[in-house]
Amino acid sequence: MLRIDDEHAAAWHETMTTLIAAGLDYETFTERRMEALKTWTRGRKLAQTNLRYKYNLRRRPLRLVRNDVKAAGKSMRSAHL
Repeated sequence: MLRIDDEHAAAWHETMTTLIAAGLDYETFTERRMEALKTWTRGRKLAQTNLRYKYNLRRRPLRLVRNDVKAAGKSMRSAHL
């Protein structure tokens, strides 16, 4: 979940940097920012929903959840090395 939040925060920062660099007037800037926020929010919620589904024992077979947990653990251990 933290990785998803970090990725989306970085994407939002990049979007805002681009909008600020464009030097738009207030109304245009606000309009584009709100469009970007809507897209950003939709993408973030979808990523979180997919993650919840991936580790939800009620909706997925235990075998698949175990495999995903093992894979996540391996990738976390390799990231710390």
